[in-house]
Amino acid sequence: MALTERYVSSAAGGGGDGSSGSPWTWDEMLSSAAAGDRCNVYGTFSLSSSDSAFSNDGTATQPIIVRGCSSAGSITDGYQGRTQGGAGPLDTTNMPAINYSSGKRLNTDTEYLVLESLNFTSTNCTNGVTLTGTDNVVIRCRMAMTGTGGTTNLYGNDYSFTVIDCDCFNTASGGGSSIDIANETRYQAAYGCHAVCTSGSAINAGRAVVVGCVVYDSVIGIEDSTQYGMTTIANCTIYNCTTGIQTEDNANRTYLSRVLGCHITDCTYGLVNDHIATSDVPIIRAYTRYRDNTSGNDDGGFGDWPEYGTITTDSGDAATDYNSTANDDYRLVNGAAGADQGALAGDLGALKEIEAGSGVLRRLARIYGGG
Repeated sequence: MALTERYVSSAAGGGGDGSSGSPWTWDEMLSSAAAGDRCNVYGTFSLSSSDSAFSNDGTATQPIIVRGCSSAGSITDGYQGRTQGGAGPLDTTNMPAINYSSGKRLNTDTEYLVLESLNFTSTNCTNGVTLTGTDNVVIRCRMAMTGTGGTTNLYGNDYSFTVIDCDCFNTASGGGSSIDIANETRYQAAYGCHAVCTSGSAINAGRAVVVGCVVYDSVIGIEDSTQYGMTTIANCTIYNCTTGIQTEDNANRTYLSRVLGCHITDCTYGLVNDHIATSDVPIIRAYTRYRDNTSGNDDGGFGDWPEYGTITTDSGDAATDYNSTANDDYRLVNGAAGADQGALAGDLGALKEIEAGSGVLRRLARIYGGG
């Protein structure tokens, strides 16, 4: 695959050819980018006149890639990792700012699109970035929704939509979700993301896979919201939500969902299975740590299905589990109850234990069969 490098600048005056010396505007990129183009974006863009959509599709071998950077001469520097030793929010220093307002958004059904290292803000918008084509990927982006309205911050709703290592924060007043990957017939995934929704669900997932995500300060941490289930929520950390994990209340819910290796603390409810199972399969739970969820779990919908490897201790507080919730650093502290308690002696939750001394060697020995 030979990508063609294109350039997009907020300082471009229009009429460019997409070269480094004559970059496109944002709108020119949308209309001109084609399969095999990698669009290197830099600057600060203020977009409020209309919704944005790509005119062309990528292909399975040649996607359209939109990649953030600090300048035309530094096209690989958009991603600077995460703060707090790799555990905190994304470092957006070199990411271009893509600012939508007045109800406008990136709303496209383009297929085979990759968004990488971009810093989106949606202010007073009903929805944020909305991708409805197949086989789209969002990686290492920050997306923030503020103001009034604000239903969905990042929406991906077709086959194989995948969001990786992103920060999605929805503090708008409209409810909804911060990451929405719920669809009854598609299969989407979220991996390694941080998400907040102060008036709704941080991650709305259905028939999806959610792995290694950190969600906090939300009404619902992760919601399995389709009637079919078939959702896997694994090794996620969920903190300070009204409900940590909640499933769909639907009498037709028929397929097993799974909660595996998660860390759910300091919520009102840890896990709520709204569907009261009779003959249908509800949910399987294994290797999950609960602490200080004031109303516990609502087990009316679990039936006689057992829970395996559970750790429930109500002593201590956030400092006994996490490095620094004040700095959004949810790594487990040395000696946390969830350390070494998952399958193959792995830690529970999304982020690994900060170990001291020979702890790493001890971990390797336990995993690979040493003493």
